[in-house]
Amino acid sequence: GHDVKLVPEGGGADVGCDGGEQVPAEVDLPPDDRGVAGGDIAQGQVFVYRPKSEELELVYESTDKFVLNYPDAIENGPAGGHIICQDGKEVFPQVLYFLSKQGKVTPIAQNNLDDPAGSHAEWAGCVMSPDGKWLFANIYTPGFTVAITGPFEKWASALQA
Repeated sequence: GHDVKLVPEGGGADVGCDGGEQVPAEVDLPPDDRGVAGGDIAQGQVFVYRPKSEELELVYESTDKFVLNYPDAIENGPAGGHIICQDGKEVFPQVLYFLSKQGKVTPIAQNNLDDPAGSHAEWAGCVMSPDGKWLFANIYTPGFTVAITGPFEKWASALQA
């Protein structure tokens, strides 16, 4: 994980993040493994930091643990959205989500496996193929990758309406 310290005029804030996605224009910041889950109900927030303008924008805050519980490992998705791996400890099964550019959240896939320790296997990172036709997502324990096919652009566009 990374620790990002932002010190705005007249104050300061620490934001912990783990599994953020960095692109040339922005960095997505989920909460970290130390239990730092922000928001009014402490279920997590998703921020975008734009280095050029030095702006930090809250793009999503979970208001219901059954909609998004502890967002982690964020990847850029189709239509300017984000793919978010759930890493919650309270809601099972763990879910892989799409967050549209307009702030709408929808499930993509759910992980019904239990790991050998009985703590429910979590999504542990994902990446879109260069052609945008495949989403590869990792399951932390027992340790494997799944390949999910689209059409991602079609449902991402539907969420923008």
